[in-house]
Parts: sequence; C-alpha cells; structure tokens
Amino acid sequence: MATKQDRAEKDFELRLKKLDWWVKFIGIGGTILGAILTVFSIINTINQNKLVKTQEELSRLQKEGLLEKRRVNMSVELSASPGLAEKTIAVGLKITNNSSREVNIATIGIRIWRHSWESGDRLEDRPDLIIFSDNSIADCPKSMCPRRTPKSLLRSENAIALASGEIQVDTYGPYSIPTTDWNQGVWIEAFVRPFEQDDGICAIKGPPSTEGGFPLFCREPYNKNCNVYCSIFNAPPLPYLPSRNSTILLHDDNSGARDKRRSAK
Repeated sequence: MATKQDRAEKDFELRLKKLDWWVKFIGIGGTILGAILTVFSIINTINQNKLVKTQEELSRLQKEGLLEKRRVNMSVELSASPGLAEKTIAVGLKITNNSSREVNIATIGIRIWRHSWESGDRLEDRPDLIIFSDNSIADCPKSMCPRRTPKSLLRSENAIALASGEIQVDTYGPYSIPTTDWNQGVWIEAFVRPFEQDDGICAIKGPPSTEGGFPLFCREPYNKNCNVYCSIFNAPPLPYLPSRNSTILLHDDNSGARDKRRSAK
C-alpha cells in the first residue's frame, strides 16, 4: 500500500511540475510574443506615420507643381544690327513664353543708352543718358498714347498673345545714334511685361512719371497706393558698337568692365 501511495504521490508531483513548467513556458512565451507584437505595433505605427508624412509631402509637392506650372515665366533676348539709314541701328527682340499657359504682352520697352551709362543710372535720375526710349503699350488709353518727344515714344499697340512655348521675334527702330555714341558704343535694354501675373492681372493705373518711362502698372486687386506692382522680364543689357557693327563690353578707365546686369526701373 505504501509503495503504491508513494508512486501516486510521485506521479502527482511530476504532473504538477510539468504543469508548472508549461505554465511558466506559456507565460514566458506570452511575454515574448507580447513584446514581439508590441515591436510590430510600434513599427507599424512608425510606418503609418511615415506614410502619412509621405502623402502630405506628395500632396504639397503636387500643389507646388501646379502653382509652378501656373507661374508666368518669359525669356527675353536682344540683338542689334545697322539700320539702312546712316548712323542708325535696328534692335531685334526675341520673346519666349516659358509658361504652361497663354500670356498676353502688356508692355514692350526698348531703351538705348549713351556709352557712359552705368548700372546704377535710372531714367528718373539720369534722363541725359538716354538716347531713345521706345515703349509699346497694349490698349493704351487715348489720353496717354501716342506721346512722342525727341527722346521717347509711347504708343498703343494690340496685345501680343503667346501660347505656351511660343516665340515672338520682332525688329524695332531704326534708331538714330549720335556721332559720339556711334563711335564709342551704346547700351541697349529691353523690357517685357505680361498682363497675366502669378496672382492677378496687370492693369494701367496712371501715366509715366518721367519722359520715356513706363505707365504705372498695378496688379489687381490693388489699392489707391498701388503697392502691388506687376512683374517685368528683361534681357541683360546689350553693349553694341555701331561703328564696328559688333557686340562688345564697354569699359570704364577707372573701374574696368562695368556690370550692366540690373533689374528694370
């Protein structure tokens, strides 16, 4: 009897130990599994956050891309050649619409400066340096155009519509050049202002403030002070020596080659 009882007790203890081992094994396994699931959950959360950020960034880039496509972008190139009459030059102007939409030209301006013109000289401050300022304004009011002086012409023209990627090539002049500048060289500038702006439309709101200048253009909507001006595109000033029929770089005896790249004034 004692032997059977001892065996039964040992079997019972063995079962308890196995049960305890399984309980511990399941507990440890559950802990490890829980940790693994937690790690996967964290990784999944991180991936979801990355996905959300990626989607937000993609959405932002798409919006910026659409805005960029709507931006008005034009390039302007200048050339010069001798005119048919003595001591005259003709100016070639090439306008390219790099925008993804059609644009209409509101202003085309050609300015020919004396050889002594410098990069900081503005028409308003140094009218003595201008040889001629030729400005074509689309739908210019009759009260303002045409207006001609010995050094300037302000005239009304039809708007030039350029489709996306379209190129417009025209010749302006001929312009009479004084003998001194004919021999020493001139500077030529060209400006193009479209009606369409990145935001709004460009419109004439007043006459030029100086002889040979542009009318006052404001971007609509505007206020009485016109503190939102219209964008303008210009070519780098072109140095030209008519007597030699060549494009050259004019020099200053004291400062060397002048930097003629500047924004339109």
